Amino acid sequence: MKDLWDATLTKQYFGEPEVDNLAFLKLLGATLGNQPILLKNLYLSYIRKEKSFAHKPMIGSALSFEFDYAKQKVCISRSTESAMLRFPQFQKYIGLIDLLFSEVYPIGTVVELDETLLPQEVQGLYSQAEDGFLVTIHGRRVVTEQENEFIDYIASIWPFGILDEVEPIYLNPLLIKRVVSMGLTNDTEKQFVSEVLRRQLLNKGIQSYLYNNPKMIFNQEGEADEN
Repeated sequence: MKDLWDATLTKQYFGEPEVDNLAFLKLLGATLGNQPILLKNLYLSYIRKEKSFAHKPMIGSALSFEFDYAKQKVCISRSTESAMLRFPQFQKYIGLIDLLFSEVYPIGTVVELDETLLPQEVQGLYSQAEDGFLVTIHGRRVVTEQENEFIDYIASIWPFGILDEVEPIYLNPLLIKRVVSMGLTNDTEKQFVSEVLRRQLLNKGIQSYLYNNPKMIFNQEGEADEN
Protein backbone atom coordinates (compact mmCIF):
# COMPACT_ATOMS: atom_id res chain seq x y z
CA MET A 1 0.00 0.00 0.00
CA LYS A 2 3.05 2.28 0.12
CA ASP A 3 2.72 3.27 -3.55
CA LEU A 4 -0.97 4.02 -3.10
CA TRP A 5 -0.17 6.09 -0.02
CA ASP A 6 2.42 8.18 -1.87
CA ALA A 7 0.06 8.71 -4.81
CA THR A 8 -2.93 9.70 -2.66
CA LEU A 9 -1.32 12.01 -0.10
CA THR A 10 -1.08 15.23 -2.09
CA LYS A 11 -1.67 18.88 -1.28
CA GLN A 12 -5.01 18.54 -3.06
CA TYR A 13 -5.96 15.71 -0.71
CA PHE A 14 -5.54 17.99 2.30
CA GLY A 15 -7.40 20.90 0.73
CA GLU A 16 -7.21 24.39 2.20
CA PRO A 17 -5.16 25.80 3.77
CA GLU A 18 -2.31 24.49 1.67
CA VAL A 19 -0.02 22.13 3.53
CA ASP A 20 3.75 22.59 3.55
CA ASN A 21 6.44 19.92 3.89
CA LEU A 22 4.45 17.17 2.20
CA ALA A 23 7.52 14.93 1.96
CA PHE A 24 7.82 14.92 5.76
CA LEU A 25 4.14 14.03 6.17
CA LYS A 26 4.44 11.19 3.66
CA LEU A 27 7.43 9.68 5.45
CA LEU A 28 5.84 10.15 8.87
CA GLY A 29 2.55 8.59 7.75
CA ALA A 30 4.27 5.47 6.46
CA THR A 31 6.10 5.20 9.79
CA LEU A 32 2.89 5.55 11.80
CA GLY A 33 1.17 3.03 9.56
CA ASN A 34 3.71 0.40 10.52
CA GLN A 35 3.38 1.12 14.25
CA PRO A 36 -0.29 0.51 15.14
CA ILE A 37 0.14 1.02 18.90
CA LEU A 38 1.82 4.37 18.33
CA LEU A 39 -0.94 5.41 15.92
CA LYS A 40 -3.61 4.37 18.42
CA ASN A 41 -2.03 6.25 21.32
CA LEU A 42 -1.57 9.35 19.18
CA TYR A 43 -5.22 9.54 18.16
CA LEU A 44 -6.39 8.74 21.68
CA SER A 45 -4.40 11.69 22.98
CA TYR A 46 -6.08 13.91 20.39
CA ILE A 47 -9.67 12.92 21.10
CA ARG A 48 -9.00 13.12 24.84
CA LYS A 49 -7.95 16.72 24.24
CA GLU A 50 -4.48 16.29 25.64
CA LYS A 51 -2.19 19.23 24.94
CA SER A 52 0.59 17.19 23.41
CA PHE A 53 1.82 13.75 22.44
CA ALA A 54 5.46 12.71 22.25
CA HIS A 55 7.27 9.57 21.17
CA LYS A 56 10.98 8.86 21.62
CA PRO A 57 12.11 5.78 19.70
CA MET A 58 15.14 3.78 20.75
CA ILE A 59 16.85 4.89 17.55
CA GLY A 60 16.21 8.19 15.83
CA SER A 61 14.76 11.58 16.71
CA ALA A 62 11.85 12.23 19.03
CA LEU A 63 8.44 12.88 17.50
CA SER A 64 6.18 15.60 18.90
CA PHE A 65 2.54 16.62 18.35
CA GLU A 66 1.32 19.88 19.91
CA PHE A 67 -2.47 20.30 19.89
CA ASP A 68 -3.97 23.80 19.95
CA TYR A 69 -7.69 23.34 20.60
CA ALA A 70 -8.41 27.06 20.55
CA LYS A 71 -6.94 27.54 17.08
CA GLN A 72 -7.95 24.04 15.93
CA LYS A 73 -4.52 23.03 14.68
CA VAL A 74 -1.73 20.56 15.41
CA CYS A 75 1.99 21.21 15.01
CA ILE A 76 4.05 18.12 14.18
CA SER A 77 7.82 18.10 14.57
CA ARG A 78 10.74 15.71 14.44
CA SER A 79 14.36 16.83 14.47
CA THR A 80 14.57 19.76 12.01
CA GLU A 81 11.33 18.86 10.19
CA SER A 82 7.89 20.24 11.02
CA ALA A 83 4.40 20.65 9.61
CA MET A 84 1.12 22.22 10.67
CA LEU A 85 -2.34 20.77 10.03
CA ARG A 86 -5.79 22.04 10.83
CA PHE A 87 -7.80 19.55 12.86
CA PRO A 88 -9.98 18.43 9.91
CA GLN A 89 -6.80 17.89 7.88
CA PHE A 90 -5.23 15.94 10.75
CA GLN A 91 -8.28 13.69 11.05
CA LYS A 92 -8.23 13.09 7.30
CA TYR A 93 -4.49 12.35 7.47
CA ILE A 94 -4.78 9.80 10.28
CA GLY A 95 -7.86 8.31 8.62
CA LEU A 96 -5.93 7.67 5.41
CA ILE A 97 -3.09 6.04 7.34
CA ASP A 98 -5.60 3.77 9.04
CA LEU A 99 -7.42 2.95 5.80
CA LEU A 100 -4.30 1.91 3.90
CA PHE A 101 -2.01 0.47 6.56
CA SER A 102 -3.99 -0.82 9.55
CA GLU A 103 -4.63 -4.54 9.78
CA VAL A 104 -8.19 -5.60 8.97
CA TYR A 105 -9.05 -8.62 11.09
CA PRO A 106 -10.73 -11.59 9.38
CA ILE A 107 -14.36 -12.55 9.94
CA GLY A 108 -14.63 -14.74 13.03
CA THR A 109 -11.77 -13.09 14.88
CA VAL A 110 -12.29 -12.90 18.65
CA VAL A 111 -10.87 -9.78 20.28
CA GLU A 112 -10.75 -8.42 23.79
CA LEU A 113 -12.04 -4.88 24.22
CA ASP A 114 -10.36 -2.25 26.37
CA GLU A 115 -12.83 -1.90 29.24
CA THR A 116 -11.40 1.50 30.20
CA LEU A 117 -12.75 2.95 26.94
CA LEU A 118 -16.23 1.42 27.09
CA PRO A 119 -19.36 3.22 28.31
CA GLN A 120 -20.86 2.03 31.57
CA GLU A 121 -23.85 0.35 29.91
CA VAL A 122 -21.55 -1.84 27.82
CA GLN A 123 -19.37 -2.64 30.80
CA GLY A 124 -22.49 -3.92 32.52
CA LEU A 125 -22.85 -6.63 29.88
CA TYR A 126 -19.53 -8.05 31.02
CA SER A 127 -19.90 -7.69 34.77
CA GLN A 128 -19.57 -11.45 35.28
CA ALA A 129 -16.98 -12.11 32.57
CA GLU A 130 -13.79 -13.72 33.84
CA ASP A 131 -11.97 -13.80 30.52
CA GLY A 132 -12.28 -10.12 29.68
CA PHE A 133 -14.53 -8.19 27.33
CA LEU A 134 -14.58 -10.63 24.40
CA VAL A 135 -16.44 -10.13 21.12
CA THR A 136 -16.59 -11.94 17.77
CA ILE A 137 -16.19 -9.93 14.56
CA HIS A 138 -18.95 -10.49 11.97
CA GLY A 139 -18.54 -7.50 9.65
CA ARG A 140 -15.68 -5.24 8.56
CA ARG A 141 -15.62 -1.69 7.24
CA VAL A 142 -19.38 -1.64 6.72
CA VAL A 143 -20.44 1.48 4.82
CA THR A 144 -23.28 3.46 6.40
CA GLU A 145 -26.57 4.24 4.64
CA GLN A 146 -25.32 7.75 3.88
CA GLU A 147 -22.32 6.16 2.11
CA ASN A 148 -19.95 8.80 3.49
CA GLU A 149 -18.21 6.74 6.17
CA PHE A 150 -17.85 3.18 7.41
CA ILE A 151 -18.07 1.30 10.69
CA ASP A 152 -14.80 -0.53 11.28
CA TYR A 153 -16.25 -3.68 12.81
CA ILE A 154 -19.64 -5.12 13.67
CA ALA A 155 -19.42 -7.68 16.46
CA SER A 156 -21.36 -9.72 18.99
CA ILE A 157 -20.59 -10.83 22.52
CA TRP A 158 -18.49 -13.99 22.64
CA PRO A 159 -19.43 -16.83 23.08
CA PHE A 160 -23.13 -16.01 22.60
CA GLY A 161 -23.07 -14.60 19.06
CA ILE A 162 -26.03 -12.77 17.54
CA LEU A 163 -29.11 -12.94 19.76
CA ASP A 164 -32.71 -11.77 19.41
CA GLU A 165 -33.35 -8.30 20.81
CA VAL A 166 -29.63 -7.71 21.34
CA GLU A 167 -28.10 -4.97 19.22
CA PRO A 168 -24.79 -5.70 17.48
CA ILE A 169 -21.72 -3.96 18.82
CA TYR A 170 -20.08 -1.31 16.63
CA LEU A 171 -16.32 -1.14 17.10
CA ASN A 172 -13.42 1.02 16.03
CA PRO A 173 -9.75 0.00 16.30
CA LEU A 174 -9.17 2.10 19.41
CA LEU A 175 -11.47 -0.15 21.43
CA ILE A 176 -9.55 -3.33 20.65
CA LYS A 177 -7.12 -4.33 23.38
CA ARG A 178 -5.78 -7.55 21.87
CA VAL A 179 -6.58 -10.39 19.49
CA VAL A 180 -7.55 -13.59 21.29
CA SER A 181 -8.19 -15.82 18.27
CA MET A 182 -7.67 -14.86 14.64
CA GLY A 183 -10.33 -15.79 12.07
CA LEU A 184 -9.67 -17.79 8.93
CA THR A 185 -7.74 -16.09 6.16
CA ASN A 186 -6.43 -17.15 2.74
CA ASP A 187 -5.42 -15.55 -0.55
CA THR A 188 -9.05 -14.78 -1.47
CA GLU A 189 -9.66 -13.04 1.85
CA LYS A 190 -6.44 -11.05 1.57
CA GLN A 191 -7.34 -9.93 -1.95
CA PHE A 192 -10.79 -8.85 -0.75
CA VAL A 193 -9.21 -6.73 1.98
CA SER A 194 -6.77 -5.14 -0.45
CA GLU A 195 -9.13 -4.48 -3.35
CA VAL A 196 -12.47 -3.85 -1.63
CA LEU A 197 -11.78 -2.80 1.95
CA ARG A 198 -8.89 -0.55 0.99
CA ARG A 199 -8.81 0.49 -2.69
CA GLN A 200 -12.55 0.71 -3.34
CA LEU A 201 -13.20 2.66 -0.15
CA LEU A 202 -10.31 4.98 -0.99
CA ASN A 203 -11.64 5.56 -4.52
CA LYS A 204 -15.04 6.44 -3.05
CA GLY A 205 -13.47 8.83 -0.54
CA ILE A 206 -14.87 6.88 2.41
CA GLN A 207 -13.12 6.74 5.79
CA SER A 208 -13.98 5.39 9.21
CA TYR A 209 -16.56 7.39 11.17
CA LEU A 210 -13.85 7.71 13.82
CA TYR A 211 -11.99 10.24 11.67
CA ASN A 212 -15.04 12.08 10.38
CA ASN A 213 -16.39 12.60 13.88
CA PRO A 214 -13.75 12.15 16.59
CA LYS A 215 -16.29 12.14 19.40
CA MET A 216 -15.73 9.01 21.47
CA ILE A 217 -17.74 7.45 24.29
CA PHE A 218 -15.59 6.70 27.29
CA ASN A 219 -16.37 5.98 30.91
CA GLN A 220 -16.64 8.85 33.37
CA GLU A 221 -12.89 9.10 33.96
CA GLY A 222 -11.98 9.00 30.28
CA GLU A 223 -14.76 11.12 28.81
CA ALA A 224 -13.96 13.02 25.64
CA ASP A 225 -15.87 15.81 23.91
CA GLU A 226 -16.36 16.79 20.30
CA ASN A 227 -13.78 19.20 18.93
